[in-house]
Amino acid sequence: MANVDKSIAKHTKAFRRAAKFAGVHDADTCVASFEHRLKDMYASELFHTHNVYPTINVERVYAVIAMCFELRECGLTDAQILNSVERAYDGKRRMHSILLSSIDLLPCSYAIVRRWNISDYKNRMADGSIDYDFFEVREHSFEYRISGCRYVDMFEAWGIRQLCKAFCETDTRSYACLTRHVEFIRHEDLSDGDSCHDEVLERAHRLHAKPTASAHTRTFLSARSRDEGKPTMRKTARELLEAKKYDLLITMLCDCFGADGKAKIWASAERRLDGFLATTATVSDGERMHAEGFIYPMCALFLAIAEYCSREEARQICADFMRETAQKKGEALQKLLHAPGMQSLFMKCFGLLGSRLFGEKAGFEQRIYESTTRRLRMDIFACPYLRHCTAAGAPEVAPLFCANDEYVYGNLPGITFGRSGTLANGANRCDFELTRNQD
Repeated sequence: MANVDKSIAKHTKAFRRAAKFAGVHDADTCVASFEHRLKDMYASELFHTHNVYPTINVERVYAVIAMCFELRECGLTDAQILNSVERAYDGKRRMHSILLSSIDLLPCSYAIVRRWNISDYKNRMADGSIDYDFFEVREHSFEYRISGCRYVDMFEAWGIRQLCKAFCETDTRSYACLTRHVEFIRHEDLSDGDSCHDEVLERAHRLHAKPTASAHTRTFLSARSRDEGKPTMRKTARELLEAKKYDLLITMLCDCFGADGKAKIWASAERRLDGFLATTATVSDGERMHAEGFIYPMCALFLAIAEYCSREEARQICADFMRETAQKKGEALQKLLHAPGMQSLFMKCFGLLGSRLFGEKAGFEQRIYESTTRRLRMDIFACPYLRHCTAAGAPEVAPLFCANDEYVYGNLPGITFGRSGTLANGANRCDFELTRNQD
């Protein structure tokens, strides 16, 4: 009962924001009516029938349904209702946007999105909350079609199926924050169509995408593959080195060694990277994202460059390239954090993101001491960047990755970055601290 009362209070507060945004006359009476309605809906037999899916926050779904009824009785159109409901959870939406915008800065953002969607697919299939016609994973894209959705069923049970678009639009809003490396295409959604049909593509390969994929480039997530794990489709060495992020390095190598020299270096790096990729088959998915997306490509390039100059000169070329690339990311993040409220949201989201991207499942030994909107403090005691760089015979590259943190986080507005040492530079740990300055 206490949890229900707490949920009603939380969603009533959210509805007050929606009513205020909608300009509802006599908002206090409307809010009181919403609170009473939501309490009755939570006590209904329908609620208990629907509240059996672990992946769905049914309390929130019912709160949104109640909001739709109240706002409709106030004379709002469906479009006005949807806009107002979105404003009800504005704080949560902004926090979600800043998290996605931070992920958007990462070159591996498509890989993160792909992994999240596959994980969500598995969880939805496990609890029966979504009925998939198919879920297909290709090398640089994935696609799915949904013919049954318990979100839609709940809205339909209350006679307002079309207003389920409040949840259907969540994906569209989310992908609007992921524009650098990801492209989202919605063909149809279940709120007003026969299915929900979406495609997600890796933007770097969008221009080269074929209309359909052959059996050799398409992976189907069948019941068997769900039991065995995620698809094993991975990029080749050539595809990894074709990433747009290496365009600057290509220019630098042409300046230093000429076009022929650059071509020889690139061919050598590809051969080396092919060998490195053969060693990552047994590591976790999280660690593989770091190893294949960042560590081994840079190690292969460093070693290939060192064939045509000294190792120190090769290290300096890689350092200059990585510094300029990281500084651009830092500048983009600085612009983002100048917006009101973004610094606090960034701190909150970075704590969540950091624990996942740099945790045990990604090959790190991590200890987080504090994670609030004011301060994040953690130590890394084992790091796959140092481990894989050393294994590749390129330990000089590991400190360059450490320096990226300074370039990205060292000049953020209103946030101070602190570090005393790193494992790659001989310390017994990598300490990482972000402190948001007092308002």
